[in-house]
Amino acid sequence: MTDILRRAGEVIEAGTTDFVAQCYELYQSPPLGSLVKTVDESVEQYGIVYNATTASIEPGRRPIARGKDEASEEELYRASPQLEKLLRSEFSTLVVGHRQDDKLYHYLPPKPARIHAFVYRCSPEEVREFSDQPVNILDVGGGPGTIAKFISPKRYRVCVLDARAEALRIIEGSVLEVVVGDGCNLPFKDNSFDVVTSVDCLEHIPDDRKASYCRELKRVARRLVVIHCPADSADGTFDGTVYDIKFLKWYRSHLGKDEQNTLEHLRCGLPNVERLLTIFPEAKLVGKQNCETWLRYMKLRRVLQTKLLTGLIYRLLLERKDDLPPYHSCLLVWRKA
Repeated sequence: MTDILRRAGEVIEAGTTDFVAQCYELYQSPPLGSLVKTVDESVEQYGIVYNATTASIEPGRRPIARGKDEASEEELYRASPQLEKLLRSEFSTLVVGHRQDDKLYHYLPPKPARIHAFVYRCSPEEVREFSDQPVNILDVGGGPGTIAKFISPKRYRVCVLDARAEALRIIEGSVLEVVVGDGCNLPFKDNSFDVVTSVDCLEHIPDDRKASYCRELKRVARRLVVIHCPADSADGTFDGTVYDIKFLKWYRSHLGKDEQNTLEHLRCGLPNVERLLTIFPEAKLVGKQNCETWLRYMKLRRVLQTKLLTGLIYRLLLERKDDLPPYHSCLLVWRKA
């Protein structure tokens, strides 16, 4: 594949740990999780695509619905060709390594990417070369080993730590290493793992222990900490607690009992975005799951008549609003200096 065919976009914003690129064509972002690169003189930067958006070219201006009388989305775009000029697709990339003087390094390059630098999709050969050295991952609170569904054991060595021994028994004997332990007092040396993840776990840690938990993630991480959790914020951009309460009230009225996960969220207190950014300075934090969309999805999953169709209903009716605030959850990515 020639360079021009592999070209995915152009850098429009760059920092020490990540960059944002604009696609040349709408909706043509590289797949999430894929490896891309950009070149600055003798240095090639490699990054992982972790977010993609399509929005108006004017900040703060949201597109409006136009297809009421159109037979299909294709007809809509043909009838309104100006849309191709009024919208833009972008993708965000976390820098994970670089090549200099023909040597490959799995850490930050000497300087950020240049604005207007071309971004290329990496070839299968480049992906294999970059991935030859397995990445060590610690998944804290990973319970039944869900992370194994999303990674290749050839590229990653994964240790799952959980305080619940019964949750870990499910994955004993698998390719995953399992450790029973306390997330607020991890039984590992400093910088033991390339990446430390915590997915939907921090909200189950009592409020007075959350800071200790986060500091432990930072301590044992060599390169990255990745956290996903429901959250609140002072400005209302994140409104997880309000919607957890709404869901719990609905659950009680329809099923006659408490939903235990949500109840524990409220007892422990949801993480606060401002506090997280204090603990993880210069972290990249993005909103996930629009609150109303999340609430409707959670209700659909609990109703017998719609449970099996929840995924389809989400795709057809709910997904388009899922990137809008207020958000129920956040995704935080922090790189160790």
